[in-house]
Amino acid sequence: MRMLNKRELAIYLELRRKFGYLPFNIGDALSHMRPYFSPKVVLSVLRYLIKSGLVSEIDNFTFKLNDLEDYLFIDVVYPYLLRKASLRRRSQR
Repeated sequence: MRMLNKRELAIYLELRRKFGYLPFNIGDALSHMRPYFSPKVVLSVLRYLIKSGLVSEIDNFTFKLNDLEDYLFIDVVYPYLLRKASLRRRSQR
């Protein structure tokens, strides 16, 4: 899985600043992000964040943010460390 780009990270952090880890409505998110991004961009980024595991979909219009630190450790750092350990073992033989 690829790393988040600046736009995705900016939308995630702004939504976290506004709603925290409480459930929020898609309409509230779109209206809050309107000064910065178009609704099409916000919806596509939300779809990617759901796919990557940073946002949980409660129902069709309600979402909840997941912890960024958990995402980074589980999806980025842990696979990286496993790969580095296997490459190190292989090079020391």
